[in-house]
Amino acid sequence: IWCTTEDTTSTISAITTARPLYVTFDNNEYYTYTGFKFNFLLPATVVALSPNHGSVLGGTVVQVRGTNFRKSQYLSCKFGLEESPGRYVSPTELLCVSPPHAVGVLPLSISLNGKDFVVGEGVEFQYNIGMSVDGVFPRLGNTDGNTVVTVSGTNFINTTSLACKFGSN
Repeated sequence: IWCTTEDTTSTISAITTARPLYVTFDNNEYYTYTGFKFNFLLPATVVALSPNHGSVLGGTVVQVRGTNFRKSQYLSCKFGLEESPGRYVSPTELLCVSPPHAVGVLPLSISLNGKDFVVGEGVEFQYNIGMSVDGVFPRLGNTDGNTVVTVSGTNFINTTSLACKFGSN
């Protein structure tokens, strides 16, 4: 038997609402309780990723921000068509690990039930060839700071998250 849920958006205010499931075998005359409950979820939204780029080799831990996330054994992320397990952090944050993929930009979508996927408008993950550093100039400077250091290399991504760090501070 295939059943399709009705729109319950206007009657549900909690992230999850359980309702008993009934079935009928006689043209809607009598319904029998199945002993099971169906959980209605408020629709999840995806609004941002951090970082929104990573290596073609995969393995980038991506923070997904949005709304109405909930802990679920079926939680998963999709980078394009490639699924990856997701990890619940809070109702507004999930973590996903990017799978390997060729260079390109892919939509990222998430599922709380393993079946229905939600993609955020304009929320995309960019796969890049890993960057490499060929040189640093100068390699020394005063302890009072303000030495401008040029890092040269290949496959740098022009993004606000590109930065240098000197030591462990």
